[in-house]
Amino acid sequence: METNTPGETPNSPAPEITAVQKETAPAAEVVPAPLAPVNEIILSDGRKALILSGKGKHAQEAMDQSEGKSKLYMATLMAQLVTIDNKDIVPEDLAELSMQDYNKIFARFAAINF
Repeated sequence: METNTPGETPNSPAPEITAVQKETAPAAEVVPAPLAPVNEIILSDGRKALILSGKGKHAQEAMDQSEGKSKLYMATLMAQLVTIDNKDIVPEDLAELSMQDYNKIFARFAAINF
């Protein structure tokens, strides 16, 4: 013979879950989205810029190519170590980027290489 707890009748509905029980219920596991590599930037038009870590030879080459013109040195150095959509770029490509994209690349380039 079945025994019922006080106040329970046969075929009574299941007890309701209280607010306290809901708060203590285990949460669903949240899986974070994979992060983009630290040296990759998504530009405003959706293209991907990849910034590489340089060596002394890159600095020397940039000095030679910029012919002592300090304003060209950084763009020349960056052009050696940045690709956009897996394609090599030249300093003029950097000059044609939006200011926002240029500064994003420059900031990440500096963080990686200085």
